[in-house]
Amino acid sequence: MGKGSSSSPEKIDNLPIQFVLLILGSFVALAVVSFLYYDKFSNELKFSEKQEIWGMFGDYFGGILSPIFAFFALVALFYSIHLQKIELHNSAEQLRKSAIALENQNKLIQKQNFEATYFHLIELYNHIIHELSIKATDGNLRETTHKSRQSFSQLHHELETLFYQQILTKPAGKRSFKNAYLQLNEKYEDAIGHYFKSIYSIIKFIDNSDMSINEKGFYANILRAQLSKNELMLINYDSNYKAEEMRPLIEKYQIYMLGIDQSPIDF
Repeated sequence: MGKGSSSSPEKIDNLPIQFVLLILGSFVALAVVSFLYYDKFSNELKFSEKQEIWGMFGDYFGGILSPIFAFFALVALFYSIHLQKIELHNSAEQLRKSAIALENQNKLIQKQNFEATYFHLIELYNHIIHELSIKATDGNLRETTHKSRQSFSQLHHELETLFYQQILTKPAGKRSFKNAYLQLNEKYEDAIGHYFKSIYSIIKFIDNSDMSINEKGFYANILRAQLSKNELMLINYDSNYKAEEMRPLIEKYQIYMLGIDQSPIDF
């Protein structure tokens, strides 16, 4: 058996030649034994009419050829086992390749399903942004409607106003930025509550997927690229003071303004 023969499918086509050689060897052995018998025990080319002569002739052939044919049969058996081993190896290799291909196909299908749902959630987020509208009253009691992303500028402005009101009206021990944000959130809960739920749903969907951490980071960056500066700041406040269970995921995927301290504000 040559090196690498067990892993080369084309070797199977060469092995039947060995069986042909075995058959030829059997005929050669038969011819040699017949020739030796004739050369040593027969002076004339004629058949004996005595039964005991034929019996001895049969014993001679059987005693010499039977071990030879048995050996050839054993060699043939070994070749058959070798053939089966190669076929099993080739079958196992094909099954392994098929399993790898099927696994890759399943991964591709899973990724396609993930992306279909993910971009549907992004589309839903953009729809929420488009439909977002809040009404605010200024110091002169004039009511103004802020739509789409302008709403976040107004929300951030009102949060800063509540922040400074606490500084001006409450002693140091009574001030709380968390209360300022919760007050703002309570005022606009009906308008922005579904917005935060949408953002958190997308982040959870990314984190719960079976993708690698690099792939999760890639899709989280796509989400982050959709968010304005004011959105990122409000998401940071909301995850610090209201949806605190989301804080680890917000930090994990850096859904905030990079380079700015994102720790809770206390004053």
